[in-house]
Amino acid sequence: MRKSLHILLFHILCFSFISCQSTISESIKHFGWEKNVGAQIFPDNDRVYFADEYGAVGDGETLNTSILQRLIDQCAENGGGTVELRSGTYLTGSIYLKSGVNLYLNENAILKASEDINDYPFIVTRVEGIELPWPSAVINIIDQNNASVSGKGSLDGSGNAFRNYYVELREEYRKKSLDHIIEYEIVRPKEILIQNSLNVTLKNITIINSGLTSVHILYSQFITADSLVLYDNDISSVPLSNGIIIDSSTDVLVENTIVSNTINGFYLQAGRGNDGLRINRATERVIIRNSTAEDSHSLLTLGNTSGGINDIVIYNLTGQRTGSGIRITSDLGQGGTIENIYIDEVVLNKVENPLVFRIDTLTTVNFPEIYDIDSISPAWRTLSERVSDEKGIPDFLNINIASVNANDAGTAIIAVGSDRKKLTDFHFTDVHITCIRPGTIKNAENWTMENFTAATSSGEKIDFENVENISVSK
Repeated sequence: MRKSLHILLFHILCFSFISCQSTISESIKHFGWEKNVGAQIFPDNDRVYFADEYGAVGDGETLNTSILQRLIDQCAENGGGTVELRSGTYLTGSIYLKSGVNLYLNENAILKASEDINDYPFIVTRVEGIELPWPSAVINIIDQNNASVSGKGSLDGSGNAFRNYYVELREEYRKKSLDHIIEYEIVRPKEILIQNSLNVTLKNITIINSGLTSVHILYSQFITADSLVLYDNDISSVPLSNGIIIDSSTDVLVENTIVSNTINGFYLQAGRGNDGLRINRATERVIIRNSTAEDSHSLLTLGNTSGGINDIVIYNLTGQRTGSGIRITSDLGQGGTIENIYIDEVVLNKVENPLVFRIDTLTTVNFPEIYDIDSISPAWRTLSERVSDEKGIPDFLNINIASVNANDAGTAIIAVGSDRKKLTDFHFTDVHITCIRPGTIKNAENWTMENFTAATSSGEKIDFENVENISVSK
């Protein structure tokens, strides 16, 4: 643990330097909306409530849920302020922050999630693109304005307990060829959920050992996540959680953040299939900068696109030993538009697939052939709903990727559109990848690839198949 923290602190120092040295073009730093991204206000009442003075016990065994909730409620009723956890390990189930309250974790404080799933009341939220009843997170900020979690302490999601439960049941689902339903059936609490809220700040905290997702920003506006460290403290295990999910939310700023040993380090989404089209709420006006993901399946993913993902600026990102670097995918059956995406200054080291762009066929569940229709869960019903061809075709417009440098890659680019919908309107500038395989661009049109190299020892070139109006220059 100590070694991991030293490495992470080194990364943070590196980011401070990078942020000063950014060469991102001025043309994508000034759209007019960038000054309003992130939390506009912060809880500023000077009153501090020390949790241990109100009965909280930091022994790692006493459940403090009710004491912490009463203290948060009292703080909010008195006009706001700070609820501070001093040195100790405070066991808790779900707590719900209120407007005007800053939950401050002292440097030697750990807020540790209970391993009992019954300590997390069910709420209606979104999981993997669809709404359904799900356990509350450890820290919940729902229907609030002006709240924060800050300090140099840690939130421990007790993910090992939930992971073991997940892995055990996953094998049973796989025996029935039900891999695609697993994420909706095996419940696990998220660590922080920001839902339907305004002006929320997460700053300086360390978030470890997640059972599902470290930070989920859902249906919210004016959110800042700054200088977070997110990692699984069991780096030998297979990643089963996500880092930061920005989901049908607007005006979000993520910066100076480290994510390790996750599925998706930074994941932008906006709903899945019919359920996403029903809500029809976009993720837009998002800035992610000066951050990294390492030892994860993906550095950056844009997917679950039904509500649309628009006006995204990402720069000064680093990927270390991830499965993919920049991954933008959708499906026939998702619908939605991915538009005005600007990604610049990305460094990728030992990333298997630096560039991945795909349009696939959306997986649906044909549940009547498997189980009795009256016995299935709401999630199964939602997933079984097919989207009409007219609504289900996604669009890619104005995708801009510049200044990408990748070393020791596997396949430089995997870009595969559909026979029914090509990948369109991609623009690359100054992309240089050393790799084993250059990759494939298939079913694509209207691309510019200026100063784009995928260098292999064999001299093999990118394979182009069924493409139109592709301009490539070195």
